[in-house]
Amino acid sequence: MLITTENITCPACEKQRQIEIYPSVNVTLNPEFKEPLMTGELFDHPCPECGHPTRVMYNILYHDMEKRLMVQMAQPDEIEKYEAEFAHHKVLLKLSKSEDYNVRYVPDLGSLITTVNAFDHDLDDRIVNVILFMIWSDYISEGREIEDGYLIEHEGELLYIFFDDKGDHLLNRFPQEAYDELVEKIEFDHDGNHSLIDMEWISQHTVNG
Repeated sequence: MLITTENITCPACEKQRQIEIYPSVNVTLNPEFKEPLMTGELFDHPCPECGHPTRVMYNILYHDMEKRLMVQMAQPDEIEKYEAEFAHHKVLLKLSKSEDYNVRYVPDLGSLITTVNAFDHDLDDRIVNVILFMIWSDYISEGREIEDGYLIEHEGELLYIFFDDKGDHLLNRFPQEAYDELVEKIEFDHDGNHSLIDMEWISQHTVNG
């Protein structure tokens, strides 16, 4: 596992310290890192001096060898750089074809969590995102300002969780029946590999539905 360090300054007491950064996490070789990554705790670094909570976000590669899944979290304008890096990883891993792996690029932690949960439950992450955007749009039409939303697993149940501008969270059970109907109804012209699955991608690659 790749580990680097970074110097940060506490915004409360201004104490400087060094923290560990994990640019790449392999949850097959190091399964103990999966939960803190999925909960976001991996990015939390409370100050040892004053206790002030500090979240330090950074680009990270999630790698599940058993699911043959790589999810690179990075800003959209950095994706080309990571595409080149994946080509290098492919050589190192001796992958004969890029299709051997599902590769996704995501812009934030919520999108990473959604993608991982989709693959963990053998769901099509493209359809999972279609439903996510549909529910999000419904909330907006009701006048709610939604700031974030993603798919989580809670006590063995899949839920969509949304956060509004008031700090409230809204839970929606994963609609399995609607998912199954959309799988039959929607056809894509791309499997999504090496893609950032967002509304733009969905609109460009939906054949019908």
